[in-house]
Amino acid sequence: MKFNSALAVAGAIANSVGVAAHPSGASTVTNTHWSGAVLSSQGVTNVQGSVVVPNISGQSSDDSVAIWVGIDGAGGGTCGNTLMQAGLLVYGDGTIKPWYEWWQHEEIQFFNQDWDVQAGDTVFMQVQANSTLTGVTYLTNQRTGQTLTHQFESSESPGALCEAYADWVVEAISFETNNYATLPAFGTITITDTQATTNGGSATADSAEIWNMGGWENNVVNCKHAGSGAVSCTRG
Repeated sequence: MKFNSALAVAGAIANSVGVAAHPSGASTVTNTHWSGAVLSSQGVTNVQGSVVVPNISGQSSDDSVAIWVGIDGAGGGTCGNTLMQAGLLVYGDGTIKPWYEWWQHEEIQFFNQDWDVQAGDTVFMQVQANSTLTGVTYLTNQRTGQTLTHQFESSESPGALCEAYADWVVEAISFETNNYATLPAFGTITITDTQATTNGGSATADSAEIWNMGGWENNVVNCKHAGSGAVSCTRG
């Protein structure tokens, strides 16, 4: 993730909302910067979910948490080198930024439209692959009905999607290799209404592997299946 000068965090330059290694065969994964749920499948063309914007305030503006849905980004090889995603970045001072990214083509892009969003709003997040080289993202504030949309063209593709993973993630953003933002105290974040479209039909996060965060300073997040397709992540 890269910031402009107005959004620079302690002078650091962030590379991206990064991908994560996926230890095969593990029923629960511990990762340095991803937490949530990751579904391994085939032909993943649509991933969606909703989140209530957490009430975060009075903390450092250097701290942040990214909440998003995406396709691919987990695992090694090609599938770990491309990731189509969209979601929210919530800072410790309460600032909320909607964004999208097709990693590794470019840094994270913040939507520049006026978008009325506040703590307690429910935001619907969706990433859809129209092909392995094109796609579209949607963020809808259910309180206002306003939707932000970005169309990914083939010129923005860093390479073809594998369409092998569906992601529902709470993340500590990366500034450089093995250097991550400190998470604010956010309590519990729950992604609900999860759905993934695959070549086998559809699935929810109930079928996904749980990922917990740990191993980097004090960034600890424990997640669990919360029923009805929801995944719940609590700051340690």
